[in-house]
Amino acid sequence: DQFEDKGIQIIRTKRQLEHEREALAQKLIEIREERKRKNILLTRVRNERDFYEKALAELDESSLQLQAMIKKMEEEKKRLQHPLPEKFSGGKGHLSWPSDGEVVGFFGRQKHAKFDTYIFRKGIEISPSRGDEVRAVYDGSVVYANWFKGYGMVIIIDHGENYYSMYAHLAKLMVSVGERVQKNRTIGLVGETGLSKGGRLYFEIRHQGEPLNPLIWLPGKKEKGDMQK
Repeated sequence: DQFEDKGIQIIRTKRQLEHEREALAQKLIEIREERKRKNILLTRVRNERDFYEKALAELDESSLQLQAMIKKMEEEKKRLQHPLPEKFSGGKGHLSWPSDGEVVGFFGRQKHAKFDTYIFRKGIEISPSRGDEVRAVYDGSVVYANWFKGYGMVIIIDHGENYYSMYAHLAKLMVSVGERVQKNRTIGLVGETGLSKGGRLYFEIRHQGEPLNPLIWLPGKKEKGDMQK
């Protein structure tokens, strides 16, 4: 009887150990799958970060080229002695919005939520709320209407007094170089060209090549960072 009882206990213990071994084996498979998923996610994040950093480097390089191009335009304008009327500075805070929508990217030092890095954005991004028209914020003369590396399709308007407005990531250009435009005239359509995150308008104001905070120059809608210059 004792031997039979021991035999039954051994069988029960063996079954219990087999059950625990199966459970551990299943848990090991789940751990391996989870590790695999994390490795895939980590690789994806690293690739995204690499792309993000390369895109930033390209935009920084393009911004310097843009600044050099604007300064060259100023020198050429002085040489030809064709200054534009000096009225733009008086319109500070009263320019027209280049597009109807919400400001989703702000001027100045910004922190990237995913990569925990800081950038200095030289303009603002607007997500259109209705329509995709892009309008001139003030009277001026079109000095650039073409593709620009990193910015996609770009329009630059000279407003005089060494002030320029820039409209980027456009899908369509509706003006040409040398053309005079009036405030509120439709000059292009919002697109996704260049290093754009969806259909957004990228907008800058520059004085003597240096970027200024557009929110100070536009009426209302002032958000965080609006006091930076």
